[in-house]
Amino acid sequence: MTFLTPSALARTLSAALFSSAAHAQLSISDPGQDVFNFSAPTGELSGLSWLAADSYQAVSDAVNERRSVTLRISLNPADGRISAASQTAATTLATGYDLEGIAWCPPRNSFFVSDEGQWPDGGFLREFLPDGSLLRPLSLPSVILNDRQNFSLESCSWAAGALWSANEEALAQESSLSSASSGSVVRLLKLDHRLQPAGQWAYLTDSFGTDSPFTTLERSGISDLCALPDGNLLVLERTLGLGSIPSFRIRIYLVSFTEATDVSSIPDLDEAAHRRVSKTLLWERNMGSVQTRNFEAITLGPPLPAIAPDARSLLLLADNGGDAAGTQHLYALVLRGLVSPPPMASWRQAFWGSPDPLNDAAPDADPDRDSLSNLSEYALGGDPLSASSSPLPRSSPGIGLALSFNRFPDRTDITLTVQAADSPGGPWIPIARSTSGNPFSPLDAAVSITESGPEFSRSVTVRDSTTSATRRFLRLAITAP
Repeated sequence: MTFLTPSALARTLSAALFSSAAHAQLSISDPGQDVFNFSAPTGELSGLSWLAADSYQAVSDAVNERRSVTLRISLNPADGRISAASQTAATTLATGYDLEGIAWCPPRNSFFVSDEGQWPDGGFLREFLPDGSLLRPLSLPSVILNDRQNFSLESCSWAAGALWSANEEALAQESSLSSASSGSVVRLLKLDHRLQPAGQWAYLTDSFGTDSPFTTLERSGISDLCALPDGNLLVLERTLGLGSIPSFRIRIYLVSFTEATDVSSIPDLDEAAHRRVSKTLLWERNMGSVQTRNFEAITLGPPLPAIAPDARSLLLLADNGGDAAGTQHLYALVLRGLVSPPPMASWRQAFWGSPDPLNDAAPDADPDRDSLSNLSEYALGGDPLSASSSPLPRSSPGIGLALSFNRFPDRTDITLTVQAADSPGGPWIPIARSTSGNPFSPLDAAVSITESGPEFSRSVTVRDSTTSATRRFLRLAITAP
């Protein structure tokens, strides 16, 4: 017999998400490792997103292959350098044409993927389950669909309750593609926590510097975005050009929306006055002319507290162009100055558009009326706004009484405790516990624990083999500071 007892949570307001005023605090440093090479069978990896621990998800932009792969990337916590990398799994997505960006959304337990191409073959943002099945295509403003072949939605990133994407270079009716003397005007597209369009802002890319006599493939555009949990946005610009022998230069900019115009209502940016966003260069490097060093993916990685309390890993991934040898390239950086809201505040931001635990977003509220509080939905991976998707703990067959449920390591601000009793009225005795997102530990010699599944969603079974009682009951208690 299983009982679920959510606990009360103190109703203190979460720290508000930071605004563009925090720009001066952010910086990027290079640990000096240079390009890290590894081998993986899936080529043309174009998007990258951190899942949990050393697990990442990437997508390949090989046309019509619809391939998503799991990478294991180990970092040295002392300096943020990469110590090992490998491909561990591959999944074929239900649909897609030219996949370019991927964004893991922990509150929704789903992926967003951008599909470049040219409308109607490409030009999509879609949401997928981890097994590759399609949840939904997202509605995009019609102006975004007026794209150019291979210059459409190259990027995709989720954080702070918003999904971001951008066309790589100018739309068909706007400006022109990048040149040796000028950049290209693109649109930064934001979707809100309801996945509805919430704004567009004009962004000017860099020029590519020099027309080479050896190629006509020079280009300069947005290859990826990295949304930060404090509400800020990083832009990865990739340039092929700069000299008579073209090379790949990458730059990471921090965007400021201060005084910028929301251009959602402007069908042609060349025909109406508007103010573009401003950008601050945080880091750059010329990667040379090696074709496989076409770095076009960026993701925020795990915290690096051994470096500093505010340090986070920042990883870049190159599209290897389908290199026959399977050689892949990563580049490790360290982001400093990022102050992230608590995981539960980010979860509320994803469902209600605010980090504050008020009204329907309060920890003990039950807005979908499924008898599970928001705290329970948060701990167990449920959707607090949908009564049909609440994953209750369940009993498991075998010797002794067992309780099974999912644990989410990124939810580091709660404690999960499995309790046992000989009577529904108690006393209830703790027999296993997980704190700060860590694996469960037994608190009794008669208890065994198994955990399996991916790092971002662990399947837990706590088994109590006590034989001294004629009746036995288990329950899961969820507590937060």
